[in-house]
Amino acid sequence: MAAYLPYVPFTDGWYARFMLPAVPALVILMVTVMERGASRLPARAGLAVLTAATIVLGGCWLERADGLTFYLAVEAWELDAFRLRFRGRSPAADLDWPPRATLGNVVFLYDLADRDRCLAGERIPTEIITWGIR
Repeated sequence: MAAYLPYVPFTDGWYARFMLPAVPALVILMVTVMERGASRLPARAGLAVLTAATIVLGGCWLERADGLTFYLAVEAWELDAFRLRFRGRSPAADLDWPPRATLGNVVFLYDLADRDRCLAGERIPTEIITWGIR
């Protein structure tokens, strides 16, 4: 941490890369503090605290994800298994709209927002990406 003290604030965001080496240490420190704090509580209360902390932190991340586009990448051999596993849990599980892109006939990239547009009658173009043999 002492290595970061001489740094001055920068206005450009790309300078944040200097902080990246500290992220693993901060994650380990956070998990250790949470684990030790939860271990001082009764077993069920400790589990409840860890679960609540995970939900709150995950909710904060998802809240900030507003405006992002979410994609689903599925390989050809996974399509049937994906549909069976998630059928009834999500309307998107059927993959009943065209993929945004295909990588050969191997990987299919679905934009989750395209499903509603497709069901509304909008045409969804699929970009076919091929690669040459080296």
